Amino acid sequence: MVNYVVNLPIKNGEVQMSITKEEQIVLENIRRSGRVPDALRILQKSLTRYFQRDLEYQLRAIIAAKIPETIGMTEPQFRDMAKELLKPEKGQDNYLVVVGPKLLNPYQFMKHLVWQGKTGQNYLHLPNLTDAKDIIPNPYLYLIYDAEDGTQMLKVSPDNCIIEFQKQDRRGQTWFEGCSSVLQSGTQALDTDKGGHYMDLPGSRYGSGLVPCLSLWNGEPRLGASPSGGAGPRYGSASCRS
Repeated sequence: MVNYVVNLPIKNGEVQMSITKEEQIVLENIRRSGRVPDALRILQKSLTRYFQRDLEYQLRAIIAAKIPETIGMTEPQFRDMAKELLKPEKGQDNYLVVVGPKLLNPYQFMKHLVWQGKTGQNYLHLPNLTDAKDIIPNPYLYLIYDAEDGTQMLKVSPDNCIIEFQKQDRRGQTWFEGCSSVLQSGTQALDTDKGGHYMDLPGSRYGSGLVPCLSLWNGEPRLGASPSGGAGPRYGSASCRS
């Protein structure tokens, strides 16, 4: 097995970043078959995972998406709030900055998710949208750890995913955690034609028997709902550790 690493240029030289065993297997098969586009997609995911460990990188992405403007803040004001609220756990470098529901509602958040010029849309009726209790440390800005976008849970229903997450001391991501994840990784993560998948978000619930779901329909990013007991090859439940 080839031991794949990525050499990343930084201020003081280079850093080597390893990739997952699953990615090693995929890349080795790609190397043999010459499927370069798939190799580039795997590399992009690895690079994204590395850079998302950097708090400043994530804040810049939020600012570049003009979220401070939407919530009526200047960049310095937003950074002051982030400095006060975002304090990574000691020894933890795999975290994701979450823009909470007190800053953006689903309609506002989806306007910041754009795919090939099409602005995202929310199709959920807000009174029917609820979130799991006692999991949000701060409704403005906070961090989640070891975020996984649902790749590991493809073809598994959200209800069964919740059972599995509990065994792993994890939980399902909420709608705003999922939106924050896609904001950082890019809406191409939802493009099923290019290796992406739709993201079920079982940390939130919608009405009876449904969970919020991020997807692409006709090239438009959408926040809709999918059955909590349903499973499909293009759907996976995102999870994290609080």
